[in-house]
Amino acid sequence: MRDNLFSLQNLLDIYQGKLKILIMEVINVAKEHFRGCGVCVKKTNACSICKDKKPLYFFEIKKTKVCKTCRKVFHFKCFMEKGCQECGLLSLLGQI
Repeated sequence: MRDNLFSLQNLLDIYQGKLKILIMEVINVAKEHFRGCGVCVKKTNACSICKDKKPLYFFEIKKTKVCKTCRKVFHFKCFMEKGCQECGLLSLLGQI
């Protein structure tokens, strides 16, 4: 329950729009790190539905969809049209 506590300063920052600016700055730093870090880039996946080789990042929530079962990342449009191909294959093999 303590995770939902806010200080008066937090509430004031939200009201004044300062918290949004701070959060956007943190997100931008994280994005730059993920895209520039050799270790993080190696942990990305390409969409196995459309076979596009461009890396997908789980934090691009408007562009991607993460399967709740296998946690693979897909383009949002691909996932909505065809579902998770990985889980479908594993299901056929009896592994899910």
